[in-house]
Amino acid sequence: MKLEEMLFAMDQATNEGKKYFAVGVLIGDATVPEVIVNTHENIKDKQAYYKNAYSEELTLKANASIRISGYVAADELNELESLLVTNE
Repeated sequence: MKLEEMLFAMDQATNEGKKYFAVGVLIGDATVPEVIVNTHENIKDKQAYYKNAYSEELTLKANASIRISGYVAADELNELESLLVTNE
Protein backbone atom coordinates (compact mmCIF):
# COMPACT_ATOMS: atom_id res chain seq x y z
CA MET A 1 0.00 0.00 0.00
CA LYS A 2 1.43 3.33 -1.10
CA LEU A 3 0.42 6.98 -0.77
CA GLU A 4 -0.20 7.29 -4.51
CA GLU A 5 -2.71 4.42 -4.32
CA MET A 6 -4.55 6.02 -1.41
CA LEU A 7 -4.72 9.39 -3.18
CA PHE A 8 -6.16 7.65 -6.25
CA ALA A 9 -8.76 5.93 -4.03
CA MET A 10 -9.69 9.33 -2.61
CA ASP A 11 -10.21 10.66 -6.15
CA GLN A 12 -12.42 7.67 -6.92
CA ALA A 13 -14.43 8.19 -3.73
CA THR A 14 -15.02 11.82 -4.66
CA ASN A 15 -15.99 11.00 -8.24
CA GLU A 16 -18.35 8.22 -7.11
CA GLY A 17 -19.96 10.48 -4.52
CA LYS A 18 -19.06 8.28 -1.54
CA LYS A 19 -20.29 9.76 1.74
CA TYR A 20 -17.17 8.83 3.72
CA PHE A 21 -13.47 8.17 3.32
CA ALA A 22 -11.85 6.70 6.39
CA VAL A 23 -8.20 6.17 7.22
CA GLY A 24 -6.79 3.78 9.83
CA VAL A 25 -3.74 5.17 11.64
CA LEU A 26 -1.39 3.14 13.83
CA ILE A 27 0.60 5.03 16.43
CA GLY A 28 3.75 3.47 17.83
CA ASP A 29 3.24 -0.15 18.88
CA ALA A 30 -0.56 0.02 18.78
CA THR A 31 -2.25 -3.03 17.26
CA VAL A 32 -5.65 -1.43 16.75
CA PRO A 33 -5.71 1.68 14.60
CA GLU A 34 -7.30 5.02 15.27
CA VAL A 35 -9.96 5.55 12.59
CA ILE A 36 -10.31 8.99 11.07
CA VAL A 37 -13.54 9.55 9.14
CA ASN A 38 -13.82 12.29 6.54
CA THR A 39 -17.10 13.31 4.97
CA HIS A 40 -17.50 13.65 1.21
CA GLU A 41 -17.23 17.44 1.47
CA ASN A 42 -13.83 17.19 3.18
CA ILE A 43 -12.12 14.47 1.10
CA LYS A 44 -10.28 16.87 -1.25
CA ASP A 45 -8.89 18.97 1.62
CA LYS A 46 -7.70 15.86 3.48
CA GLN A 47 -6.18 14.50 0.27
CA ALA A 48 -3.95 17.58 0.07
CA TYR A 49 -3.01 17.14 3.74
CA TYR A 50 -2.05 13.46 3.31
CA LYS A 51 -0.05 14.26 0.17
CA ASN A 52 2.05 16.82 2.06
CA ALA A 53 2.25 15.18 5.49
CA TYR A 54 2.86 11.49 4.65
CA SER A 55 5.63 9.67 2.80
CA GLU A 56 5.01 7.31 -0.11
CA GLU A 57 5.24 4.47 2.45
CA LEU A 58 2.36 6.09 4.41
CA THR A 59 4.39 7.15 7.44
CA LEU A 60 3.99 10.63 8.87
CA LYS A 61 6.98 12.68 7.75
CA ALA A 62 7.19 14.46 11.11
CA ASN A 63 7.01 11.22 13.14
CA ALA A 64 7.73 7.88 11.45
CA SER A 65 6.12 5.95 14.32
CA ILE A 66 2.73 7.13 13.00
CA ARG A 67 1.55 5.33 9.88
CA ILE A 68 -1.56 4.74 7.84
CA SER A 69 -2.59 1.08 8.10
CA GLY A 70 -5.54 1.14 5.73
CA TYR A 71 -8.31 3.15 4.13
CA VAL A 72 -11.80 2.63 2.80
CA ALA A 73 -14.49 4.62 1.00
CA ALA A 74 -18.08 3.99 2.06
CA ASP A 75 -21.66 5.19 2.00
CA GLU A 76 -22.54 3.83 5.44
CA LEU A 77 -20.55 4.16 8.66
CA ASN A 78 -20.80 0.43 9.42
CA GLU A 79 -18.75 -0.24 6.27
CA LEU A 80 -15.74 1.37 7.96
CA GLU A 81 -15.35 -1.44 10.49
CA SER A 82 -12.87 -3.25 8.24
CA LEU A 83 -10.23 -0.67 9.21
CA LEU A 84 -10.12 -2.04 12.74
CA VAL A 85 -8.42 -5.21 11.50
CA THR A 86 -4.83 -5.01 10.32
CA ASN A 87 -3.02 -7.49 8.13
CA GLU A 88 0.41 -6.78 9.57
